[in-house]
Amino acid sequence: MNKRNIYRFLIFVLFFIPLFILGMIYFTCIHEYNVHMPKSEIDKNRMISSLDIYMVYIKSGSFIMGSKNDQFSMPLHKENVIQSYWLSKYEITQKQYQEIMGSNPSKLKNELFPVHCVSWFDALKFCKKLNDREMRKGRIPKGYVYRLPTEVEWEYAAKGGAYSLGYKYGASRFANLAGWFVDNSNGQIHEIGLKKANELGLCDMTGNVREWCVDIYHKRNDIMGLYPGNIIMGESIVLKGGGWGDSKNYMTPGSRLSNSPYGTHMTLGFRLCLGPKLNIWKHIITIKKEHFDREIKHFKKILIPLDYFSKEGIDLNEEEAQVLVKDNQDNIKSKKTTIKTDIKMNSKE
Repeated sequence: MNKRNIYRFLIFVLFFIPLFILGMIYFTCIHEYNVHMPKSEIDKNRMISSLDIYMVYIKSGSFIMGSKNDQFSMPLHKENVIQSYWLSKYEITQKQYQEIMGSNPSKLKNELFPVHCVSWFDALKFCKKLNDREMRKGRIPKGYVYRLPTEVEWEYAAKGGAYSLGYKYGASRFANLAGWFVDNSNGQIHEIGLKKANELGLCDMTGNVREWCVDIYHKRNDIMGLYPGNIIMGESIVLKGGGWGDSKNYMTPGSRLSNSPYGTHMTLGFRLCLGPKLNIWKHIITIKKEHFDREIKHFKKILIPLDYFSKEGIDLNEEEAQVLVKDNQDNIKSKKTTIKTDIKMNSKE
């Protein structure tokens, strides 16, 4: 081999091979592919035009819920999403909340910021009022209602639904691209839609504000899902997605937090779901005996009827509360009996 051929070989080895290796690294570790949704599904997206709420169609399917070796998530297990549904492209903004509720509880005011400092009950009331308005105008598909998503619906959508690419942080394998969290938020909420959308076109599924789900929080998923069964006990509500003040450990779609349904922290917001009616759904939050003086005043608000959209608001009168308690498990009956007895004893004293 003459010198010229040797030089050519060395140039190839020193230049083209490293370039090839860098290219492989880019396409396997850095480059992120875009999913092109079928037009037939894009055409099913909806718009609440009066509020500028864009609803993304989520096709039914099955997926692996939870995360492997993640203390903040459920164990890996299969979940089936039986019926298709819609989820708002962005978190509900302050402008949209103000339009429906006539007030804006957010601490940091900006029309394009997600509404925050909203409790779970505030989010339910927003859904109820929106439902009443849209139903009167005949703009809701039969058998569907506006409500909060179940945890299964939320996580399925955050992971990209039927088009998931399996990115760790939902929209991206990089937390900085997926959403706002403690390392990039500068200690505050940001406008919606500034980060990368996921495979379905949903934005801010991870980061910015934690999002209320409809489910009572449990460590296991054996009694939760698209159709939560009977009465579920618990003291807090599921939150998904992490927020601007959380570490990136909470930025994965599988990550879950919880809060009191009365919580109104700056990190709490929500996203709208147009989904099948949860006709067999009702909740009860365990009343702690030592706190009955404070909790008993709100007891009728904690019990929610099977179909809270059929009621005027979400409050129950005492008779309705008694009916639900009678339908409940014996241990819950005894808890309420104990609380009532304590109240009577205190009144005698």
